[in-house]
Order: sequence, then C-alpha cells, then structure tokens
Amino acid sequence: MRDRNKRIDYIDLFRAWGILLMIMGHVAFGGGFDKWIHIFHMPMFFIVSGYFYKKQEFLILLRKRLKCLILPYFIFGLMHILIYYYRLGRIDFHALYLLLWENTADNGIPISGALWFLSALFISEIVFYFVFTHFKSDIIKTLTSFAISIAGIICANYLPFRLPWAIDAGMVGVAFYQVGGIIHKKQAQLEKAGLVYTVLSIILFSCLGLINDYVNLRMGYYGIWPLFYVSAIGLSLAFWNMFRLVHIKFYRKRVLDRALSVIKIMGRDSIVFLCLNQLIILLLSERIGSFLPSTEIKMILLKKIIILVLTIIALYIICMIVNKTRLKKFFGK
Repeated sequence: MRDRNKRIDYIDLFRAWGILLMIMGHVAFGGGFDKWIHIFHMPMFFIVSGYFYKKQEFLILLRKRLKCLILPYFIFGLMHILIYYYRLGRIDFHALYLLLWENTADNGIPISGALWFLSALFISEIVFYFVFTHFKSDIIKTLTSFAISIAGIICANYLPFRLPWAIDAGMVGVAFYQVGGIIHKKQAQLEKAGLVYTVLSIILFSCLGLINDYVNLRMGYYGIWPLFYVSAIGLSLAFWNMFRLVHIKFYRKRVLDRALSVIKIMGRDSIVFLCLNQLIILLLSERIGSFLPSTEIKMILLKKIIILVLTIIALYIICMIVNKTRLKKFFGK
C-alpha cells in the first residue's frame, strides 16, 4: 500500500487536468463541453482527497483544514469582494452574505465563485472523519458514506433553501472520499487496466454522463442520481488511470518530461489556481475583448483560447512567486 504522505507524480497530473477543466469552464467554452466537464471534474477532487486521507486526531485534522481550506477561503473571498466593491463603486452587503453564509447562491462569491469548493471540501472531510473513525467495516463505511451523500442530494433538491457553506455539496462529496479510500486499498487492481480499456471507459462513462441531465455540484443539480454517481466515479477512475499510463509512457522515459513537470505544478499548487483564476480571467477578458471586439464565432473561440493560455501562464508565474515568498501562508501552506 502506498504512503499517503508521499506525492505521486501522476496524481499531480490528474489534479492538473481537473484544474485545466475548471479554468476552461470559467472561461466559458460552454455547450456540451460544459455539461461534460461537470460530470466529474469536481467529484474527482473529492476522490483525490479521500485517496490521501489518513487517520489522525480530530483536533489535528481540524487545525490543518482550517489553515489550508478556511483561511484561504476568507482571505481570497474578502479580497475579491473588495475588488468587486471598487469596480461596483458602492458596498453591496449581499456579497458578504454570500461569503459568510450561502456561498452557492446566485453565481457565488463575486469574482471568486469557485471558493465554494473549499468550504464543501472542509465539510466533507470533517464528516468523513466520523465515518472513518466510527466504523471498521469497509462495507459499512461505504454504505454510510453514500447514505450521507444521497442525503446531500435530497437537501439540495427538496429543501426550500440551500444549506450554508455548501454543506449539501460537502455531504455529497463524502461518498467520493470513500471511493478515494477504496482506490488506495485496491490500487493494484486499477493498475491492471490497459490503455484500450481506459479509453473505452472514458467513452462509455462520458456517454452515460451526457445522457443524464445537467450536473453541477455548486448549484445542486444531479439529474438522475444513480447515473450521476456511476458516470462521475467511472470517468474519474478512467482519467486517473489514463494519467498513470501517460506518466509511465512519457515522464519516466524522459520524453516530454520538462513539459509534464510544468503541468504538474497546476496539480501541486491547485489551490492557487482555484483562488485566483476567475480574477485573472476577468481582467484578461476585459483587455482582450477590447483588442478583439469581433462577435464572429471563430474570433470568440480564439479569444477564449488566448484567455485560457494567458491565464495558465499568469497563474504559473504567481505560483513561482508564492512558493518563494511568505505569500504561501495566505494559501494555507
């Protein structure tokens, strides 16, 4: 069994894939692509967190998660709200309400709607702690985790209000935490899957996910929930294995190793990308929009590609600065 504290290169590539999809979603490539990425690109992060979950005392866990999740949530939430106030020219207390309470309402926290995921991840891990510590049987853990997860879907769909701090989304994430733990124990079985099987799995589970209604954890949309779980878990596992195979094929053989090393930074410093990507996209969209005002489809697509590339470059530079300065404390490092 792998050491849960050790970094695994291909999982950093897997995380980077999720971050890339998140940024592309925020750049708004839209259409069927937007529906496809929402099938799995948030559940996969819960799965990765569950994979690395390890038993520890509750107060130690709480202190760590307050530092690496809740501290960045408030620092960057407040920072973006102040920028929002400056651009708006007035104070809008609804923005503070979104930060302090219902961060999944409307479009989320101004400029930084993606921050909802930090509170959801915090809730997931706290809830999963009690599942993990109070039940010894993996079967009971799995059944309990999915029961909590389904309860989260019910809360999101049938309560007349959304629970604060993305609690319902965090409850949904508990099932994926357990899936991550199962992967950790069953790693050898997953690694038996070859490239052909992995590609076919991506196609199959993509089709299943696209058959379902639109899925969005932040908004509480799950469509047919059994289909949601099957497609989300299936695609996450397939891409997990795909990046393992990519790492074996290219990185270990020193083919494109420099490029892959750069990409891994997106996975390793994913919280920097999550906290700042929407601000960078906003600023770039305004500047590039003024230079390329055309409304032709080809020009719109070109603008989105330029914004995507420049956003990744800008965030990569920010990561380099953060890791070499005391700014990393703001990101819970």
